[in-house]
Amino acid sequence: MTAILVAPLPFTVVSGDAAANRPVTNLAKTPPGLVWRVTGETASFVVQVDAPFDTIALIGSNLRSFDTIRIRVGATAAATVSAPSFDSSAVPAWSGTKIDGAGAKTIIRAPSTMVSRFVRIDIGAPGHLDGFIEAQRLVLGKAIQHDAIDRDAETTWVDSSPSYTGPNWSAFDAYPTVQQTKAALSWVSSDAYHAEWAPFLSKVGITTPILFVPSLEDIGRHQTTVVFGHVQQSIPVRHPAWDTHNLELTVRALAP
Repeated sequence: MTAILVAPLPFTVVSGDAAANRPVTNLAKTPPGLVWRVTGETASFVVQVDAPFDTIALIGSNLRSFDTIRIRVGATAAATVSAPSFDSSAVPAWSGTKIDGAGAKTIIRAPSTMVSRFVRIDIGAPGHLDGFIEAQRLVLGKAIQHDAIDRDAETTWVDSSPSYTGPNWSAFDAYPTVQQTKAALSWVSSDAYHAEWAPFLSKVGITTPILFVPSLEDIGRHQTTVVFGHVQQSIPVRHPAWDTHNLELTVRALAP
């Protein structure tokens, strides 16, 4: 089962629907509380990205599984409608089971690396009880791909709520519980390591959030396996034999 990691590329907003205090530009910001929001049942926006990409993900949305999202890519903003180089068509926002209270994750892969720079996203959420459409982050990037993560991966539900205790009592300042995934990836070839992994690891460090999809094909479980967040510590890369590199990383989600 294929694993992918994606570092978000910077993008600029060309146009889009948004509430005055919840602009589309918030989709490029890391703090999960800085959301993009639109009142109503439909929304669309266009962004420009200045590097090739093959993965588009909308993170932390309030979309339901039967809501729809459509991705179109074009050489110009107008071409995303008139002559798109990629059109996902209107697809369900997600599938499977999502944890109550968690934001939804929509992940769409283009069939090849996109060199067109303009991306249009259209969302439909008819009859949504919230009365608005909202999302935390838009991820556009070129994925690093590996055949599979190793066995014995770990998932931890991290609760960082501060606690206060005294004689026979305890209390908490309640914080949301977030998911953390620890996984090892072995048998990374020397060519892949030097061409893709070394530049990627150098770029993201522990400060740039990444999208980590442990099993790309298992779409029905993306809501409980995919993590968008920070790498939790420096990543050692071992070189146990010729043409083989092994690495292990721990990624903690920014929000439920």
